Amino acid sequence: MTATVERKHSFVRIMVLSLVLLVALFGLAGVCGDGPAFAASKAKLTKTKVTVRTGDKTKLTVKKANKKVRWTTSDKKKVSIVRKTGKYKQTVVLKAGKKTGSCWIKAKVGKKTLKCKVTVKKKAGQAGPEVLPLSDSSVDLAKGYSFSPAADTGSSDAFDQAYTDFAVRLLQATLKEDTAGGNVLISPDSVMTALTMTENGAGGKTLEEMQKTLTGTVSPAEANEYLFRMHSRLAGSKEVIYTNSNSIWAREGLIKAAPAFLQTNKRYFNASFYEAPFNEETVSDMNRWVYNNTRNKIKQIIDPASGLSGDARLVLINAVAFEGAWPRPLTPVDAASEKVFTCADQTEQTVNMLKGSGTAYLKLAGGRGFCENYANGEVAFMGLLPPEGMSARDYAAGLTAADLRAAWKDRKEPAGGVIFHVPQFSYDYDASMKDVLIGMGMEQAFTGNADFSAMVDENGPDPEQTLLISDVLHKTHISLDEIGTQASAATAVIMEKATSIMDPPQPERVYLDRPFVYGLIDTKTGNPLFLGIVEKIN
Repeated sequence: MTATVERKHSFVRIMVLSLVLLVALFGLAGVCGDGPAFAASKAKLTKTKVTVRTGDKTKLTVKKANKKVRWTTSDKKKVSIVRKTGKYKQTVVLKAGKKTGSCWIKAKVGKKTLKCKVTVKKKAGQAGPEVLPLSDSSVDLAKGYSFSPAADTGSSDAFDQAYTDFAVRLLQATLKEDTAGGNVLISPDSVMTALTMTENGAGGKTLEEMQKTLTGTVSPAEANEYLFRMHSRLAGSKEVIYTNSNSIWAREGLIKAAPAFLQTNKRYFNASFYEAPFNEETVSDMNRWVYNNTRNKIKQIIDPASGLSGDARLVLINAVAFEGAWPRPLTPVDAASEKVFTCADQTEQTVNMLKGSGTAYLKLAGGRGFCENYANGEVAFMGLLPPEGMSARDYAAGLTAADLRAAWKDRKEPAGGVIFHVPQFSYDYDASMKDVLIGMGMEQAFTGNADFSAMVDENGPDPEQTLLISDVLHKTHISLDEIGTQASAATAVIMEKATSIMDPPQPERVYLDRPFVYGLIDTKTGNPLFLGIVEKIN
């Protein structure tokens, strides 16, 4: 009996010892960072959504972290990781930068990745973008003119077709002029608005060519009205930001803009009107105006080093700004093979490829595309993939406005939905549109024969002066990430006094490439010293 009891006690002691050893082994494995598989699976973040003000700090912790935590941020300009603490670096201090918006903070524990969405907002008193003051030398005289948003925001098929036609032709002409290659971005809205304001001061053949280039059979009066309606509707959106801002600058003492011209551009485009000396300070003011009205994305439209010429009389500037968030944040693609982007020169780049589910699918000119609405559906992103083996430039060159509008109209959501990949990207682009617009048929406006008499007040200092467009400057910016898209554009139409910038006379061309007569002439008398003919070259 005693022996039996002793055997039972021995068995119990062995079992207890075994359990203690197992616990010790698991504990040791955890300390060494090679814990059991379920250790990481229990890890979780204290927060999955955080809102922080610009410049402020916040703390984030991984609970039950039994392995070293590896932290990353998707956008260091928005949120940076400034300190890591704890045995497994499970706690971080995050600092918001000056850039507003949202980004992802990721914590990788073993094979498990945890994510927290951090939204950065401006501090109280900094609700919007930075606004730089203009100098006292730029005097705003637009207060005497009236503006109110459009009550009717409807459009017309004729104008929309004309607008799309201009947009496609403008892109194609820009690509043709852009021989350097690389990324290109234009804003047809910005260019058309700036030129429509200019068109309101044109007459005769100049007006005819501008209308034909911009809107075809749609009159300037209709273009004013329908651009006005479109801008009023987009500006009233509560979910996306879309602003179209305009200003007219006149050289103080040398020109007086016609009141009717100013009122028309105030009525339809809410244009500010400044008189300024057109010196370095004025160039700074123009660039500050652009910076303020592109939500701080475009810093200058006029090169300070070049400035404005002594013949500059009027400058018309348009600025467009857009910010829109995806209805659902896009997520990074995980597979390494799907993060590769093949460039035009066939080189490969590893990129931050994002994936999402689109609103609609479309086909266009042999290519395939998707559409994804931004919040509230007022604006959409359209991505088009050219047919296999065709470059993007060649594909764009073959598009027509009619096909583009038909494809947009026929877009649909397939039964299985639309999955898309898009690389995160950001870049700036700038170009002179002068040769582009001349190539599109707007020729006279850039010559000494231009008629912009409706711009000049007959009671001004030089009512008889003739103006021409010396250049149309265009700059754009775009940034696309998992949260949404920001895009800005600025267009400046530089009006100069025509007499001093007349186009140089074109030389007559004589090519002696067939039998010819020749002579040696005494230049003082004009007498031929020798005369001869050449029928073949010995």
